[in-house]
Amino acid sequence: MKWFRSQRKANGGFTLLEVAVGMVIISAAAVSMFYGITYARASIRQIAIKERALEELVGYLDYYRAIVSDHTPLDFEWAGDLQRGTDVILYNPTGSNNPSEYIVGTIYRERMRKEYSDENPNHDPYFMIEAFIVWEDHIGSGTGVEMDTLRMQVGAFTF
Repeated sequence: MKWFRSQRKANGGFTLLEVAVGMVIISAAAVSMFYGITYARASIRQIAIKERALEELVGYLDYYRAIVSDHTPLDFEWAGDLQRGTDVILYNPTGSNNPSEYIVGTIYRERMRKEYSDENPNHDPYFMIEAFIVWEDHIGSGTGVEMDTLRMQVGAFTF
């Protein structure tokens, strides 16, 4: 028996079961890390898309605010654009022309409204301009297509 114990201590190392358990633990940690990184990248991409959509919407509304500031809107400028909209590219990391690799948003504009403010002593009218942008996120979501909308309105005073 003494010979068996000394033999066992001399051959120290891991058993097959210990190696298998270690591999399972390392695999589980690697899978969870991969999932976390993928989720973080998707979240960053969604934030970048929303940021770009906001930039496009602000620029679009600033254009109509400038029209109102320059002159009284013409008939076609009063009308909204709820049928056709204006397409803008929100996300295109590769610069590709393949529609499956980029995200397009569409900006729609409500009809301009002329409103009056009680706070303005001259009771000059101002124009309320409202627009929204809609896009489908079909890249890397894994859960299918996700629709998202961003809506803004601005008041533009006439001079």
